[in-house]
Amino acid sequence: MNKKLSFLSIALLLAVPALADNIPASAALDSLAKMPKLEFVHLSNIAEKSTLGEKTKKSIEDKHKAIVQELQAANTDFEKLAAETSAKLPAMKDQTARNNAEKELMTKKRNLEALAQDRDDDLKRFYMAQTEVVIKETVDAVSAHARTKGVDVVFDISSGKPVYVADNVDFTTEYLKAVESNYNNKLNVAKNSKLPSVKAPGKLS
Repeated sequence: MNKKLSFLSIALLLAVPALADNIPASAALDSLAKMPKLEFVHLSNIAEKSTLGEKTKKSIEDKHKAIVQELQAANTDFEKLAAETSAKLPAMKDQTARNNAEKELMTKKRNLEALAQDRDDDLKRFYMAQTEVVIKETVDAVSAHARTKGVDVVFDISSGKPVYVADNVDFTTEYLKAVESNYNNKLNVAKNSKLPSVKAPGKLS
């Protein structure tokens, strides 16, 4: 992070002598002063090391631990039933009773597999929901701090995307109007190109 900032600072300083040939020093400095103020952060590091991030990590780990214990207990019950069924089958003379015992075992197995899938999906949903809360809180706090410092743009180094953009350097509305104008112009050109040509009236005899 420091290397990137140093490189940016050096590049700006080197640009000043080049501008000085044609632009007064005061004007060059004014131009630099008007440049957007940029800062860089590791958003994921901030989120993970924050108090909320640590608490969220703990809650996710606790939920994962509880799910593992639940599945281990269910699997132990299934293995016990499987062993009991395996021991009873040879002594069963009634084919219907044998079939019912085997069906019950297969049902228990499918239920165990369904439980494992359900808990896995539940953990994923919990993780996504909790992570979203942490990221939102982090972005809100970073944005508020940037506004206080008068920073124009804050970039996340990890993703390369802006975390915060001040209104004075956000030209989204302007460019949206330009896109709409360009689209409407093309529609008008296409519409006019389809109009039938009108021949000049001939001379009356």
